[in-house]
Amino acid sequence: MTQTDPKPSKHALKGEIIKISKGLAIYQTHASPYWFARIRDPISKRNIVRSTKETSRLEARKLAEELFLSILKGKSTPKAPREMTFGYFAEELVKVEKRRGEHGELHAKLWANTEFYLGHKKWGILERLDKVDIRTITTVEYLAYMDWVRTKDKTLKPATRNHIMSTPERFCSV
Repeated sequence: MTQTDPKPSKHALKGEIIKISKGLAIYQTHASPYWFARIRDPISKRNIVRSTKETSRLEARKLAEELFLSILKGKSTPKAPREMTFGYFAEELVKVEKRRGEHGELHAKLWANTEFYLGHKKWGILERLDKVDIRTITTVEYLAYMDWVRTKDKTLKPATRNHIMSTPERFCSV
């Protein structure tokens, strides 16, 4: 009588966990044909697991990124006064830079670059943080945003990524 390998638990992983970005991964178990998204909640410091209801890894990855964004946006549900939102400070930064550019204190086009990077349709930070209370934004959320930018456009040059990273830092001067 030969002894065979024990049958794996139905909840055991089927393959490896695929890390998409910091705080986001997908995986499969023997219990389901579908991929699962594992999302790290920076506020509660817990993982949120949701089924993608997809059997294709590529489709599951896209859906996982959408879930990641929707869950992080949902964490900012308490409505902040407009004067305390990220979007408000972004507008103020653009106004201040435009005024300083007109007076010759800054390069005249810096405000246009800032406005471009803040509101970019594919990876602009206002896509994710426009209505978020600026007092609640953490470094972890900011780093998750930068990871998200890298996944959205892998062709960005280091200088462009540096400008994207430095734009919110200039809020301190507003």
